[in-house]
Amino acid sequence: MNLPDNCRCVGIVGDGPTDRQVVERLVTCLLSDLGGEVLIFHYLDELTLHDDMDRFFRKASKQSDYSLSDEPAQRLRSAAFDLLLTGVGMLQQRLDRSLSNLDVLVLHCDAESFLKSPDQHFSEPWALAAVVSVHNGIEWFYHTQSEQYVPNECVPLIVPLVMFPSTEIIVAAAKTPMGVSFRSRGKSAADLKLDLYNEADLRNLSKQEFEQLVLQHITVDACGSIYRHVPETRAFFRVLSWNRGCIPSTG
Repeated sequence: MNLPDNCRCVGIVGDGPTDRQVVERLVTCLLSDLGGEVLIFHYLDELTLHDDMDRFFRKASKQSDYSLSDEPAQRLRSAAFDLLLTGVGMLQQRLDRSLSNLDVLVLHCDAESFLKSPDQHFSEPWALAAVVSVHNGIEWFYHTQSEQYVPNECVPLIVPLVMFPSTEIIVAAAKTPMGVSFRSRGKSAADLKLDLYNEADLRNLSKQEFEQLVLQHITVDACGSIYRHVPETRAFFRVLSWNRGCIPSTG
């Protein structure tokens, strides 16, 4: 793939095609002022953490075991690590240049379990274990790259995005004006879809309907509401916003 010199690549791992489009739109908003650089998006369609996250919640909940050192969390960490080994390799194969630390790989996964309040993101053992296990998989990947003497400059930035219950919470927040009470917590992913789109399966929406009902609400202006109401996105926002600020202007 022939790429312009001023491009940076963004690989996206997600649960499904609509999730990947939501993540792409969010990344575009956060990196909207790139000083002349071009974003090239690559969907890594073959990869997902969905089944591994589902397995984690089934086993951990059944055993009431959310310790990071026990089997359910360890398996989720290993799954994230294995996915990154494959994903970074796939992303590299699609380029005609080496990866760099200005490239990005977004590791998105829907937990499919909902929070009753934003505070639960920081207090519920199952939510903490799910998020930290994915983070640990990323840190393990970085560690193995270092052990193989791969320099920092040649490893893409990996940004996790674990959503409770799903990317629909991003759309709900985007549609909630600042200063208005956010009432979409405590709802399942299916209920959020019905509330937002009057449709349980987004594959039934046309491309135009999906743009109107979903993507057009995720804007630079809406990012403040998303950041305010969805704590799952805040580290994602902070990392990409800071990364944008590090790009020198070409003007």
